[in-house]
Amino acid sequence: MAMASLTWETVLSEENKASLRTRLAKAKIPRLMQQQGGSPAAAVLIPLCHVEGELSLLYTLRCLNMTAHAGEMCFPGGKADPGDRDVIHTALRETYEELGLDVEERVEVLGVLPSVPSRADGSQVVGVLAYVGHLNPDTLTLSPGEVEVVIAASLKNLCQPAFNRQTQFRSAKIPRGYTMPVFLGTEPRIWGFTAIFTHMALTALLPGLYTHKLRHLAPL
Repeated sequence: MAMASLTWETVLSEENKASLRTRLAKAKIPRLMQQQGGSPAAAVLIPLCHVEGELSLLYTLRCLNMTAHAGEMCFPGGKADPGDRDVIHTALRETYEELGLDVEERVEVLGVLPSVPSRADGSQVVGVLAYVGHLNPDTLTLSPGEVEVVIAASLKNLCQPAFNRQTQFRSAKIPRGYTMPVFLGTEPRIWGFTAIFTHMALTALLPGLYTHKLRHLAPL
């Protein structure tokens, strides 16, 4: 039997969560971002939560004095440790270290997104989509020197066509270039790795509600 059209009230229904797992198995990395790679070297948590009654994704703003990606919007996460059981454990551990959020006690893992290669060294990064319940961001314990602030972006805003953009890059390795999503509506904007995982998560979680399609333009 076909699934009924998704509404904002049924995003977390058991029916949609079951369908989500099927959709994640078919999820694709945005065009020309796929490369050969080994096992995942890092993982991020994509925290789905309720903030002030709004279903949202929770982002961190990296501290301005960091040597890499300072002042950028990110998901909590980092490199795998030898003691990590799997990519899910890596994402949960890193989230606890960055936000003081004991997600293992409250998390419902909804699925694992396809890995995305790092532009820096080609290592694989995996996104773990999970519902972490109702949150008050002001009560989180942020890692000093790493997280400046946390920002909740409502799913409804992330799905607004007015806030959906894309950008293209070219490099010596990929002369045809590649296309990545960009999300406005937050300060700063969401782009890069974080936008790719946001785009994949929304595509899988919100069929019919999130309609942004990436369109790659070949160079002249």
